[in-house]
Amino acid sequence: MGTLDGQAVFGYATSFTPAFDPTAAQINAFFGVDGVQALHGGQRGFVVLVSGVLFDLTPNAAIARETILLGYRDGIARTLVDNFGTTYLDVVFDGAYQRWEQGVKPAYLGPAAVGGWAIAYKAVFRGLGG
Repeated sequence: MGTLDGQAVFGYATSFTPAFDPTAAQINAFFGVDGVQALHGGQRGFVVLVSGVLFDLTPNAAIARETILLGYRDGIARTLVDNFGTTYLDVVFDGAYQRWEQGVKPAYLGPAAVGGWAIAYKAVFRGLGG
């Protein structure tokens, strides 16, 4: 289960999809010289799309879990760990967030079919490094 700053705030059925921005490059050509010179300019960050389901026994408790997750939209860089244990350092939850348009829905969790309420969501985290 993924974590943000060591806290399991993402809920259940989570997926983490990283997408790395292109690296910076400078291509130089010189008159009278065949070929080009390529200079690597460093990495330019990445984003991680997180989708999941927040679940709890009552609608208000599920909304409270969402409130905890949204509390991380404060511009502070944190460590994100995905389901595979991949660690992303200096990740900021910059506010891109989308709740499932159906809102809070009745749901069942686990083999024991525990009844409760769920909110599906998608959130974007921006990595400041490479």
